[in-house]
Amino acid sequence: MMQTRKHVASAVAEIDEVRSSIFGRNPDRPDGRFVRSPVGGGRDVAKARQRLRTAAWRRDNDAKGRPTSDQIGRALLMAVVTSPDFADLVEGELTVVRRALNSMQSNGFDLAQTQDVMRRLRRRHSNAVDRDAEAGDVRPSLGGLI
Repeated sequence: MMQTRKHVASAVAEIDEVRSSIFGRNPDRPDGRFVRSPVGGGRDVAKARQRLRTAAWRRDNDAKGRPTSDQIGRALLMAVVTSPDFADLVEGELTVVRRALNSMQSNGFDLAQTQDVMRRLRRRHSNAVDRDAEAGDVRPSLGGLI
């Protein structure tokens, strides 16, 4: 039983060493902290492997300047709460989105990558009729394309 624990501990340590030496994050990456969040941890080999996959994914996203949906959401939230015309937000949604995109870009994220993440989320969360209408595949009863 003791050897199994030592084996698991050494496997976790080896995976973590590979993660930190090969997939270390760029210290000059864009700042994604809009709101502080708690840091979590892991405990065995499966979690160590997940940390390795996550480190590779993050490093790839850092290299592309691609924000996560969480970072975009935080930027949108900060744009809403810091907007001087908070009462007019219902009428002027585009100004809030533009403020968020400007904030993401000023924090070092690539604007095209940010918009790509937003489009991906929209496709994921919109219903099929909306997606078909945006693509021009839905015809109203009059026969024209929407």
